[in-house]
Amino acid sequence: MRILTLILFFVYIAFSCVKKPTTSPIPNIEFKDFKYTTKPTRPYPSDVGYIVIGYEDGDGDIFRNNDHALANLIIISYHKDSISGNFYQDSTRPAPTEPKIAISYATTVYQPGAGYKGKSVKGEIIIPYDQFRLNRAIKVIKHVIYVVDEAGNKSNVITSPIYTLTI
Repeated sequence: MRILTLILFFVYIAFSCVKKPTTSPIPNIEFKDFKYTTKPTRPYPSDVGYIVIGYEDGDGDIFRNNDHALANLIIISYHKDSISGNFYQDSTRPAPTEPKIAISYATTVYQPGAGYKGKSVKGEIIIPYDQFRLNRAIKVIKHVIYVVDEAGNKSNVITSPIYTLTI
């Protein structure tokens, strides 16, 4: 009897560790990694990087159809002000007399292969992200990321760890 109880206990533990796929139509994302380096281009070297995010979507419409041109993945970069210690969204001024324009990176993540519409999906997306700072004087950054699926559902908003750039 003890052996049977012990076997049933281990079977219960094994099956309780298996996570069921989500059925929520709202995408859920998770920050995985950010890597960067410098590409030696002339006349000045340029930043090269990529971000990895994990995703899970209950209805599989996190990806855009190939005929859909609207961006569905948004990355907003923030840099740390060395004087105040606060983080500010990267922005630029087209001309000295014009107001600053906030900079964000928007891209479209397209449906792979035959697609996953109507199916629960989970995986990772690698996003090339070469313009992650305005200039080389910026050394401390973080990213805020979210996704909007085909139905217009906005995912959770994630924030990367704070990175001190060495290049």
